Amino acid sequence: MASKWKLPWKKAADASPRQARHAYARPRRRHFEAAKSDRLMAGFMAAGNSSNANLRAALPVLRARSRALCDNNGYAKKILRTTVTNVVGPRGFTLQFKVKKKNGKTDKTSNQVLENHWKKWGKLGSASICGKLSWLDCQKLFMKSVARDGEVLVRFITGPAAGNPYGFALQFLEADHLDINKRGKVGANEIEMGVETNGFGRPVGYHILKEHPGDFKAQGQDWIRLDASEVIHAFVVERPGQMRGIPMLTASIKDLQMLGGFIDAELVSKRASASKMGFIYDMDGDEFDNDNRDKDPDQKGEVIKDFEAGVIEQLPAGKKFHGYDPQHDGKGLMDFVRVIMRGVGSGTNTTYHSIANDLTDVNFSSIRSGELAARDEWKGDQEWMMAAFCERVMEAWLGWALTMGSVPLQLADEQKYKDGAAFQGRGWQWVDPLKDAQANQLRHKLRSKSLTQIAAEEGRTLEEVAEEIAAELELLKDYGIELVEENSGGPTDGNTEDDDETNKPGSDPKKPG
Repeated sequence: MASKWKLPWKKAADASPRQARHAYARPRRRHFEAAKSDRLMAGFMAAGNSSNANLRAALPVLRARSRALCDNNGYAKKILRTTVTNVVGPRGFTLQFKVKKKNGKTDKTSNQVLENHWKKWGKLGSASICGKLSWLDCQKLFMKSVARDGEVLVRFITGPAAGNPYGFALQFLEADHLDINKRGKVGANEIEMGVETNGFGRPVGYHILKEHPGDFKAQGQDWIRLDASEVIHAFVVERPGQMRGIPMLTASIKDLQMLGGFIDAELVSKRASASKMGFIYDMDGDEFDNDNRDKDPDQKGEVIKDFEAGVIEQLPAGKKFHGYDPQHDGKGLMDFVRVIMRGVGSGTNTTYHSIANDLTDVNFSSIRSGELAARDEWKGDQEWMMAAFCERVMEAWLGWALTMGSVPLQLADEQKYKDGAAFQGRGWQWVDPLKDAQANQLRHKLRSKSLTQIAAEEGRTLEEVAEEIAAELELLKDYGIELVEENSGGPTDGNTEDDDETNKPGSDPKKPG
């Protein structure tokens, strides 16, 4: 007789409600292997907390550990430098205005005025309220703070308080100033970890600690509320509703710390194996009396001796020497380092060879494949930084510069100027520039790539290139120098040896040599 708990589908309707539910549920029951609590996964504890609940408990520790690694761990420091170098670059983001007149033609005069004043504002002593940072320094500090701390606060100082003719300067604040313990309600708004949001989760204000909580003088802290329009709170959003940023090293902190401990242990083992020492035994069993070694001539200096390289001593009668020679071959060190650093590279969007300075197993194909994938990620980070930081700074600067009258243009055309502004991030030179140039030349000839795109890939604008070429031609003309262009006969495959052989007399494949 069939068990009542294994009812056929056609008889399930005649069973009791509890039996019916059980009968329908059992055939549809499925298990995810990753959700099982077996002996292999028993220690894998994971809670379904919200992103803010997790950050509220862990963010101060994560940020402190990330900073400690960036200060003391060479690999972490290299990751930080690599991130800033690839996102910001040596020149930073270039701002170009492409404002047009009503007739659709480019307004060269207005564009030149705006770009000149932007460069003037970005010089050292003007861009930051402290006077220590240029616009390029501000960009580097912004990206470094986001990578190391997970977030950064930038306050707009406006009007006469800015201390420059444009009425606008930047003040950087460490994320610690945004009090993580500040929670509550202000009317219909809610405060979570110092961030005040409206009913839709949009930040409307920030509750900032006046003093850094890590300062010893920070006692009886007070807050000030800053409107969201005068603060940039930048971080990468990874979960819906997330209010604070996560350090970039978070997924790699444990690996980097364990790697540092392993290397320390290897150093100690190496030092121990290099230190040869030994012990002297008394064959008669007499115990060495340290208290009487200065009084007893027979014990003075004869029982414990200092050893020097190349010295052979004769031991006293009844004494025996037993050497201590620890051995350590260091096998497996590099394999362990490679495994750890490859995981760290994956967790921090960096390539192994770039952060480990290891090119032993790298060839042209592998490094090209790895670099292209990494550069796509860097380009995405550039787009994020332009939207989160550069464009907001430019728009705020332009509004105040026009209001203060330091830029001699019409305030009524402010929006037109903002719409005509565009930032350009850094580009990269390839490891084989000849082939890269030939490929660009061919693609431009086939009309599949523009000169603007080619210049942008190198982090420049076509206008910059054209201005430089025009200035060079004008300079050479003034000195009476003419450029002689060689006819290369079109692009080649880059193999100079083959080209040389082809150009030799009698090398025509259609004619005998």
